[in-house]
Amino acid sequence: MKQNDDFWQTEDIESVLACPVCGAEDSHLCHIGRPDSGDLDHPEFELLPGDWNIRRCLACQSYYLAERPTQAAIGKAYVSSYYTHTDARDLHKADNGTSLAWKFVNGYLNHRYHACRQPALSAGFWIIALLPPLAFQLNYFFRHLDARRAQNKRLLDIGCGNGLFLLRAQQAGWSVTGIEIDPLAVQAARQSGLSVTEGAFDSLSSQNEFDVASCSHVIEHVHDPLALLLAMKTYVRPGGTVWLSTPNAQSIGHKLFGEAWYPLEPPRHLQIFSRRGLADLFTRAGFVDIHFHCRGRGAASSFQHSKTIAQRLNKSVLRIPAFLVDILATISAGFSEELIVTARKPE
Repeated sequence: MKQNDDFWQTEDIESVLACPVCGAEDSHLCHIGRPDSGDLDHPEFELLPGDWNIRRCLACQSYYLAERPTQAAIGKAYVSSYYTHTDARDLHKADNGTSLAWKFVNGYLNHRYHACRQPALSAGFWIIALLPPLAFQLNYFFRHLDARRAQNKRLLDIGCGNGLFLLRAQQAGWSVTGIEIDPLAVQAARQSGLSVTEGAFDSLSSQNEFDVASCSHVIEHVHDPLALLLAMKTYVRPGGTVWLSTPNAQSIGHKLFGEAWYPLEPPRHLQIFSRRGLADLFTRAGFVDIHFHCRGRGAASSFQHSKTIAQRLNKSVLRIPAFLVDILATISAGFSEELIVTARKPE
């Protein structure tokens, strides 16, 4: 890592000698001097200083920072870049509409997830089921929750932010709880009437209490990803399920944009998982029935942000429309910008 000023002190940075995903030491230095890309949805936030080197593990093909902020210093990376402080109730209301398309969407979600959304047309389920890219996007929207579990069933969301997904699941009949490390996000979630604990992913003392634990785009931020999965396993009851999403190291976007790929996001993203690396990590944590879901629609935002970063880096890239990637991500989970996993805790 190249330090640009005194923002990062020597004691703030540690070298990573082995892959945080699989533990292998053999790696290849593939992205050199990648700067922070910032929050491109909120460009008023300043970029963090520092240029970061990223390695590819030769064993599991995951990527990780060669040098990273320590656990004591990682908070510096989030001072000006957190964006989950908006009132979740407003966002929840905005995630709807009155057009014919929204009526079809709500009909699909009501039938598939008992979502109780209005206005809705029941024919929407059958129509959208014939459009897999959109259907898979909506399944991701509801994190593949099993509607049969929505009768007085308990859901835990780790890294819940302002609680937007908790409101979504609550509307579908789930009893919801959250964990969030950012105090401003916790405050926003509690203003929505949600039960949220402030702290790291291992903050709860609960064991075997939840039917489902979900974790969206958190595992790439933590220093010990196996510890996160073990905590999720502790929280859910025997036979319970976990749901997790994270950037896909082997996505088409990463292949196209290289070091300009937006989800690399150093130094907040400490590792980016390959499908093999993530599957092996779930196995090591003791989960069974590990399943990768197709993402469907969803590449457009990542591609747009990656193009912006490529322009900053004066890097030319091959242009492929995002909708083509969405089609491929509907065929195979390996093509999408994200890995989406469900797994079960053994009985």
